[in-house]
Amino acid sequence: MKLFRTVRRVVILLLALYCHCWSANAVITNLVVNSEFENNTVTSPGVSDGEFFTDSTFDTAGQWGGFGNNLVTSNLVELWQEGFLSSPTTGSDGAATGQHLELRGQANNASVTLNIDIPLNVSPLSATLRFDSWFRVTDIADADGTIRIRRRFNNTGAWITEENSGFSNSSLTAWEANSYTFTVAAGDRVQVRFRNSPRTGDVQQGLHLDDVQLLVNIIPEAGSAGTVLLALLLTAAALRQRFHQVSHTG
Repeated sequence: MKLFRTVRRVVILLLALYCHCWSANAVITNLVVNSEFENNTVTSPGVSDGEFFTDSTFDTAGQWGGFGNNLVTSNLVELWQEGFLSSPTTGSDGAATGQHLELRGQANNASVTLNIDIPLNVSPLSATLRFDSWFRVTDIADADGTIRIRRRFNNTGAWITEENSGFSNSSLTAWEANSYTFTVAAGDRVQVRFRNSPRTGDVQQGLHLDDVQLLVNIIPEAGSAGTVLLALLLTAAALRQRFHQVSHTG
């Protein structure tokens, strides 16, 4: 009996150790598809413009939308090549920027919206939005851009606003990193809206975005833990049966 109790304790300890390692083995995952805008081919930007894309040609994953009130025409997004019109060629992470997006349009209305569904196997229940921003001109009196982050469970019911604020860049020659961490629930629809702030001057010179990431911790599927648990229980049962056989023959 003492041997069986020892075996049982070992099995329980192994199971506890596995469950700890299983939950600690969460993988940081970026849920944004085409987060650096490299999936689109910018072939021939004009003298003063990038190349325009509709939402269907720009985003095949269905995450980006809400291209609002461009100065030329609505429902278009503008992509720039690296270094076009003296745009910084190095991002906040030190890597080459490649292509990026500009909100070029009426200052009060130009916006783009990102919609992301949070997976069920997320732990802890939080997410971090990161992105690089750059402006060709700045508004001394006000923020250069605004961001609104909101969520709702299963994309139904009332929206819960997690962030609604302005942000600015301190430099006209470099990309700057921005980061917002907020609460989520498994199954949430998260909606992020980037928008130009009201400003004076050249309304064509709007907010530029690059390297947009929504980061969450994805844990392994529960099925893998269940398989290991079953194996451990079967091992314990076999050892118990073996113990009884030994004790009866002895």
